[in-house]
Amino acid sequence: MQPITFDDIIASEEKFGCVLMTDLKKVRDLKKMNPKGDRDVTYIPLLFRHINGKTMKVKIEFREQLLFSGAKKPQGTEDGKIPKNMIIAISHMERETIASGDYVPKQKDDEKKQEAENERVAKNITRYMENLTKFMKVLDIIDTSYKTVCEDLVAKEKTFDFRLKKERNQKEILVNSIKQTSRLDKDTDTDVPLDHPIYRLKIPVNFKDGRLGIWSNYYNEFKYTVFDARKMTKKNKYQAVPARIEVPLTAKEVKKAKANDVKVYSKKVDGKKSFHKLEDLTIDNASGFITHKSLIGGSLVFDCISSSKFGLSLSNSFYDLYVLQHRAKEAAISMSQDDAKAMRGGEESEEEESEEEDEEYNSDAEEPEEKTSPTATGGEPVDSDDDADEDEDEDEDEDEDEENPEEEEPEEAPKPKSKAKGKGKK
Repeated sequence: MQPITFDDIIASEEKFGCVLMTDLKKVRDLKKMNPKGDRDVTYIPLLFRHINGKTMKVKIEFREQLLFSGAKKPQGTEDGKIPKNMIIAISHMERETIASGDYVPKQKDDEKKQEAENERVAKNITRYMENLTKFMKVLDIIDTSYKTVCEDLVAKEKTFDFRLKKERNQKEILVNSIKQTSRLDKDTDTDVPLDHPIYRLKIPVNFKDGRLGIWSNYYNEFKYTVFDARKMTKKNKYQAVPARIEVPLTAKEVKKAKANDVKVYSKKVDGKKSFHKLEDLTIDNASGFITHKSLIGGSLVFDCISSSKFGLSLSNSFYDLYVLQHRAKEAAISMSQDDAKAMRGGEESEEEESEEEDEEYNSDAEEPEEKTSPTATGGEPVDSDDDADEDEDEDEDEDEDEENPEEEEPEEAPKPKSKAKGKGKK
């Protein structure tokens, strides 16, 4: 599948207006395929209208984007139930919001070096903001084109050999959106406009065990979706490394892990040695790795419109997602620093505490003494972010086939074109 760039989308929108179109020859109606089945969902494939005149599947390539919100389960997910996706959010962030945590200049002992460092970080932040603005423009083009396609589908509903309305008492067909422009104010029970729209995108979850990725029936194996950008180094020739999270271990857990041939790692934090193991990302721990203000890159697929009793929805999923984790624990906020200072009577905000430096892993970890209770490492799960849209209900996911029938057999995850630069490492 040929990837599509942001510039392709912007140029195509300027030429055509609506950049999406349906492929009605390949519609899949589950009820027609299996009349006795419980699920009444229809999948309508989407194609992209490229400025070069070709039509192709909607697979968008992107690089170096900031996350407004880290990975979360969809709202309403029942305890013990594996959701089909985890959700991340893209939205505008002020420069003052970005310029904290991992994205602050390192302290240098030379004035000229400090000036150079300050300039380097400032340029990085400027680039992140420009990238984010462009990404939001592209997502808006996709969302607007999707709604235009939906209007055409509803207008021509009676001409199709499949049904859009799935309920007899359904008067209008709801068109769901990846874009949120308001939130519910519980006190007044009214919608309050957001200063900036929020776009929600999905990371696929393996229905078998809750790991982030997909189960390939073709290969009969699990395929990772999320990769750790920090592990892509010259030493491993910048190969994609599946993202994993550190799980702290006690002395007893270290012995048990080693007895079961589980690799144990150690590192020092504030002079104290702690022990941990690495686990794949799952619905329960992914929020500790895919965090607010992390940098991401990869490929995003909009493969179809799904029609169910919940209305029409734009199917989207990351084909591959490279994450440079933002390690400082920060929550997404909707209030500016100026507003916060005003509420504090004009007080200057306190300086943030300096972060601990990560030590290199020691794969030949020694076992701790029985009395030792290792502290959690810097990779432990963090509290979920509090977004401005916390009261907004997530779109229902029941309208997507668990087996993802529209998706082609996966290709090999593409290698990034160039080494990541200026990522704000500590």
